[in-house]
Amino acid sequence: MAVELSSIIVDTYEGDTEDEKFHGAGLLLFKSGNAYTGMFANGFMEGSGVYKWADGVTYIGEFKKNRMTGSGEYQWTNGCSYQGNVRNGFRHGRGFCESTPMGSTYDGEWSDGKQCGKGTMTYREGAHHRYEGSWLDGKKHGQGVMCYASGNEYSGDWKENVKEGWGRMFWRDRHEEYEGEWKEGQPNGRGVYIWRTASTVRHRHPMHNRYDGTWLDGKRSGFGVFEYATGARYEGEWVNNIKHGPGIYVTEHGRRYNGLFQNDRMVVEFEKYRNDAPFVFAVSDMLPKDFDQIVEEQLININHAIMRYTSELRNIYETYSKYNHLPAQHPSHSMMTRLELWKLIKDCQLQKRNITLAQMDRAYAVTFQADDVFKCKYDYPHLATERFILYDFLEALVRISHLLNKGRENLSIYEKSVAAEFSHLLKHDIVPKARGGGGGPSATAAQSGPLYTKWRSESTIESVEAELKDEMEHEYFGALNSMYGDLCCPGLRSLAGSVGDQTMTLRDVIQKLMEYEVIDAEEKGPLTVKTLINIFSADLPAVQVDEDYNLDYEVVQNTPQTREL
Repeated sequence: MAVELSSIIVDTYEGDTEDEKFHGAGLLLFKSGNAYTGMFANGFMEGSGVYKWADGVTYIGEFKKNRMTGSGEYQWTNGCSYQGNVRNGFRHGRGFCESTPMGSTYDGEWSDGKQCGKGTMTYREGAHHRYEGSWLDGKKHGQGVMCYASGNEYSGDWKENVKEGWGRMFWRDRHEEYEGEWKEGQPNGRGVYIWRTASTVRHRHPMHNRYDGTWLDGKRSGFGVFEYATGARYEGEWVNNIKHGPGIYVTEHGRRYNGLFQNDRMVVEFEKYRNDAPFVFAVSDMLPKDFDQIVEEQLININHAIMRYTSELRNIYETYSKYNHLPAQHPSHSMMTRLELWKLIKDCQLQKRNITLAQMDRAYAVTFQADDVFKCKYDYPHLATERFILYDFLEALVRISHLLNKGRENLSIYEKSVAAEFSHLLKHDIVPKARGGGGGPSATAAQSGPLYTKWRSESTIESVEAELKDEMEHEYFGALNSMYGDLCCPGLRSLAGSVGDQTMTLRDVIQKLMEYEVIDAEEKGPLTVKTLINIFSADLPAVQVDEDYNLDYEVVQNTPQTREL
């Protein structure tokens, strides 16, 4: 330290010297009231030492040529402290800072005295109130997760302490969540908002309220789709959180309004709910030409059949909905999916009527060919994760009943045509055989008696099969999905213009198993072509008729596929 400068700022020095310079251990008192105790080298504070300011702030750590640089600890008089890397007196590098008055801590990276880089800030309320992520100039900036004391949580992009970019927010205290674009701390741009319902009645509230569309300053604005917990749906324009402009509204019973909305209301009067025919189905294409005039009568009779079995049908829907593979937090986890519909079809042995699952899928999908709202059901008729509210489930049964019973006479003494076909299916196939109807105990049935014992035994076997299936799917799903995608293709019965109506045949399955040497090509091993066909034909009689094999039998993928709708 220069003699001239030393004489100006230094009051006294006690310690080792060399060549008239501070060198070794010593105590240096400054005229400002500050003090340093530690090591010196060639007149500089160098090495380990303690520097204490006149106001009581203390630094304990490393020095390089009079500068606090290296590893050190700051202690402030208000109880705050810092331990970590220091450069030129500033917190720089990795360090831990604790603010006793604020009850907060920061553990992470620093730059020139400010949080910068990756770090975790814990606030007064405790470990549950914290931010973990990127910082810039002492502000949350970049990717980060903010957990609030209430349990709410935001994960996504930040800009100067404000949510901005893409992010996901959970309001656990009010069971809501939003994922999408943010600007100035509010939803802005494209995003999905979900309002979770607490209802446990699946047929009444099979899903959660959900909006997928554009936002402006935290409000629904522009084009968006709102799915209601009941299964109703609105698709159209929004202004300031209300429906305003052209839109399409479809009720949970199938009634539809396509027109203008003004201040959240339909401009033109909407078809009213009817007690004698609450559900509206498209049946005209299933009626003979001379029956066109009885569409109204058919709808009423179909609804009467539903009313006769309303408790059983709702029980069946709820029972099979519980089998779905969607996670509990998924907005549609209480809904039936096509996978569960296939399970019901198998339980009711409908596939033994020489009609394939693929054909049943198409029978339901064909009605959506020109649909403005649900065209995806036509484009992807075999999607295992396709969602079915109670109305969709009933409409699928109406379509399947026509496919199975078309042309049969004397099905009912009360109804005729489609209504008779549907009533017959419910009475003889669905209600007596499906679980929740008569083929197994419902969710509320007493768990006793021979029927329950038989069902429980079957369920135990099924649970083992399900566990094995889930384990295999988890490990091999990617490869199997890719294999199925490579082998499936449009068939002779595929719907015209349906991009996703692709299946594979039993012949494709056999060829692939032979290629992998699972089946003995010389028919000598434990698993032969004949054995495999016998296994298939036990559940699917159409695979083998007498000694003839139907190798063109269509196969659908019985695994939960994923696709953005």
